Amino acid sequence: MNRMMLNIWRNRPGGPSNSSAFMRVLESPRYSYEQKQMVVEAFNEWDILNNTWFEVADSLPAIEDLFEDKKFAARNAAALLASKVYFCLEQYEKAMDWALHADEEFCLNPKPPLPVIGNKDEEYVNKMVEEALDSYKALHANGEENEPDQRLAKFINRIFDRHIQSGQLNYVLALAIETKRLDKIEAAITASSDPAAMMHVTMTTVVEGLFNPTFRSHVLFLLVILYQKRFATPDYLSIIHCFIRLNQPRDCADLLLKLAEDPETELLAYQIAFDLHENASHHFNTVVLDRLTPSDPWEANESIAPKLEPEEPTNLSSPHSEDSDAIDESVPNVEVDEKKPEVLEKSEAAGNQGNVTAPLVRIRSIISGLETTRNHMHFLIKNNHTDMLILKEMKDSVRTATSHNATLIANGLMHLGTTCDDFLRDNLDWISKATNWNKFNAVASLGLIHRGHEESAKKLLDPYLPKSTEGSDLYGYKEGGALFAYGLMHANRVVDDVIQYLKGHISHGMTAPIRHGACLGLGVAAMQTHNYDAYTVLHDALRQDETITGEAAGVAMGLVMAGSLNDRLCREMYRTIDETRHDKIQRGLRTGVALLAAGRQDDCEPYVADLINAKRNPVLRGAGVNMLAMAYVGTGNPSVVARLLDKVATDPNNDVKRFAATALGFVLCK
Repeated sequence: MNRMMLNIWRNRPGGPSNSSAFMRVLESPRYSYEQKQMVVEAFNEWDILNNTWFEVADSLPAIEDLFEDKKFAARNAAALLASKVYFCLEQYEKAMDWALHADEEFCLNPKPPLPVIGNKDEEYVNKMVEEALDSYKALHANGEENEPDQRLAKFINRIFDRHIQSGQLNYVLALAIETKRLDKIEAAITASSDPAAMMHVTMTTVVEGLFNPTFRSHVLFLLVILYQKRFATPDYLSIIHCFIRLNQPRDCADLLLKLAEDPETELLAYQIAFDLHENASHHFNTVVLDRLTPSDPWEANESIAPKLEPEEPTNLSSPHSEDSDAIDESVPNVEVDEKKPEVLEKSEAAGNQGNVTAPLVRIRSIISGLETTRNHMHFLIKNNHTDMLILKEMKDSVRTATSHNATLIANGLMHLGTTCDDFLRDNLDWISKATNWNKFNAVASLGLIHRGHEESAKKLLDPYLPKSTEGSDLYGYKEGGALFAYGLMHANRVVDDVIQYLKGHISHGMTAPIRHGACLGLGVAAMQTHNYDAYTVLHDALRQDETITGEAAGVAMGLVMAGSLNDRLCREMYRTIDETRHDKIQRGLRTGVALLAAGRQDDCEPYVADLINAKRNPVLRGAGVNMLAMAYVGTGNPSVVARLLDKVATDPNNDVKRFAATALGFVLCK
């Protein structure tokens, strides 16, 4: 057996066929290793193997034995031949395993297509790469930290290196993120001619994608390091966004302090403060503010931005005000100076805050929302284009208490933050027809209309706030609505005086509607602050086992602790759902429990599993469905969507089905 005979057989008319003689060379011990190597190398060419693979398959044991023989010099070539035969047999897992044995003999760059058989080598290489990547991804998806097969890791590294050398960095980045390879993410960014764009793509992908929270945190930490060392001037805005996602408020505050100290980066510190107010949670910003606060209590400098002083409330009497239970027809007439406020105007008083510098005073004012709220309100006042004819048509078509209530709420939403209460003042006799909870909502709508008008909140609501006088509403619907409105006017802001005021009315409110309004007001005023004192007051109100107060307290508890996913609070709340027999309290706590999981994604799964499998209690199952909606809101997670669709189809309770259908909208929204 020599190479000339092999070439003659290879080039015969019609192509090579009947390879049994050459297979005997591989099987027989009479032939030398050099002759066996010659046959193995020849059959590794697709122009031979493509016509004879079904015959070579019968000799696979002999080929595998050659690989196991330490004396055989072409062991890797034998492994490659075995891999190709298994590929032809469509046994792709075995083909990939033998390709890993082939090591460097397996070439990632396919050979050029042949005239007769075409791109056979390209098909083989692509299939082996696909199988290797799928296996590697599966290992990481199962959470295995240690790589069990070093051959596979080496093969994957060769794939990465090949694409980095060819400049296909976007593919490398996508593959590195998918396979959770931090070192290759860094390599792709480092090799890029535009690292800023690559890092932006990386951040967007890991933040918006469906990744394990631990891996997401590792990538964001890596980006923080790269943002600092890859640029002459660090990209502080991107670093801050990473800190927000990593929930690192102290590091964020330290960076702000550093930037505020340098006049050249002072404006950048202000921009970061605005970004924090817009993008970070209340709890995050509260920690940042505490870090920026000196030992002496800080009070907002009133000269940083102008106050918006309203005129004295004007009582507009209605000709039909004989009903003692009707709403007090005195809607405050507020004129707001629409002059553009000079945000961040320097003042001498700002520099006299002890060891608090003027930039820090301004930064605190921005993060707390003072500047944004005032400017936002001025913008809404100047750009109020509400079509009053729509409200008039709605009012004229009202025939029931429900539509009356809906019209009042629509007015509040249409005039949100504009301070325009013309509809209320022009229709006092119509509004006076509101009774009970419609009366509550009518007054509460003032909180929407005057949202952000904080300096004069009590003056605006003074005709309705609870008083110990004989003029108070007998049942407290007006007073309760006013307390809710007071909280709405301070929503998205954390003001200690407001929180203390509402806590006092929860503890000492004379009627259930008053306590109901105070609970809701406290919920929106202290939303996502994780204020445990406020939670305790609300929990005490819940324990009174009074339905009207308990329903509002359950919702407010979730608002205050939104996103905390505190284990003790979660189990405490859904234990109360299971024990109480009041439907209203169950409904409130069902919403409250869901809010605790807001944005927490995979972290909520142990709690969801307990709730959604509560076969004997549909309220708990509904709470579990709502928790899924809040935890995965806006993610579009396909596995969550499948679970919700299953609930829609199979749950025996109509309420749970309705919640599951609604939850689909939350998960799939963008």
